[in-house]
Formats: sequence, C-alpha cells, structure tokens
Amino acid sequence: MLRCMVIMLVSVCLASSLQAQTKKMEREKRIKKADLPATTLGVLEGFIVTAKKVKYYKETDGKKVSYEVKFLLNKNHYSVEFNEGGHLEDVELLIRFADLSATLRESISKYLKKFDKYKIKKIQKQFSAPSQPSEQVIKKALQGLATEIVRYEIVVETRADASWTTYEMLFDEKGDFISQKEVVGRLADHILY
Repeated sequence: MLRCMVIMLVSVCLASSLQAQTKKMEREKRIKKADLPATTLGVLEGFIVTAKKVKYYKETDGKKVSYEVKFLLNKNHYSVEFNEGGHLEDVELLIRFADLSATLRESISKYLKKFDKYKIKKIQKQFSAPSQPSEQVIKKALQGLATEIVRYEIVVETRADASWTTYEMLFDEKGDFISQKEVVGRLADHILY
C-alpha cells in the first residue's frame, strides 16, 4: 500500500513538473534605462542612436530574469534580449505571416492544421549566434542578414475540442516545429512588440 502511494506521488510530481515546463508565465515590467545591466547599454547604445520609441523592460518567469530593449528602426519593430548578466540572447524582428517565404508559410500552416482553428497573433524572426560577438549579431539582424541561428517565434490562439488556448511556438529556418509553450495569463502581460 505504501509503495503504491509513493509511486502515485512520484507520478503526480513528475506530471506537474513536465506540465510546468510547457507553460510560459513571463511577466514584463517597464523599467528605466539606468536599470539595465551596464554591459547591455554598452553593446546596444550605438545601434539605437537613431531608433524611435525606445523602451526598456525587465522580464521574469519566476526562475529566469532577462532584459529587453524594444524600439522602432527604419519602420521595423525590434526587440533585443539580454540575460541577467547582460549577455545577448537574441534579436527579434516583428514580421507578418505574408513576409515569410511560401515554403515557410506552407510548413508552418501544415503544423497548425492539427488544430480545429487557429489565429496567428504575432510572428517574430529571431536572430542569434552564441559563438559570435553580440555587436556582430545585432548588426546583422538590423540589416536583415542571416545569423548562425534563425528561428521564428509565433504566438497563436488555437481551438481544439471547443476551447481556445494561446501558445508560443518556435520553428526553425525551414519551418520545422521545435517547441511550444502554453501562454498562461493575459496576453497583455507580454507586450506584443
């Protein structure tokens, strides 16, 4: 009897752990420029001199803290994310589904057809290159040039079995599915640009 209870308890804990890993519970809070790590400002300042609507955010998911700088440059919305130590994680460019190549649109649509219905709310093209200097990655991303890793992050509302769920999905440069996390909380808590 005790052995069965222990097995059930372990099973419940494992299931909870796995479920927690597939949920996105990030919160963004607007901060002042001075609240960013000094290394972040040093890397980014030269790139945002002519940018408009520059905003600074601290993002947390309960375990991890990161910083984002969002801005408008040459009519494009960018988001540059740094970890808590001030090291570049990625650069994201807000795009439209129609901006993707036909092959990419077809691949992503094929994956999304597993849901009864879906609505794409946001797509960002992610640029990263862990083996390259941050300045080089940012420069390439702002010029629209490919970096070591290019991915597509999509926020999509889906309907399955008559209920709607919002997911953040990640696809590679070919449109192959990588991962998804259920977005928990209001979408407004995660600023959409």
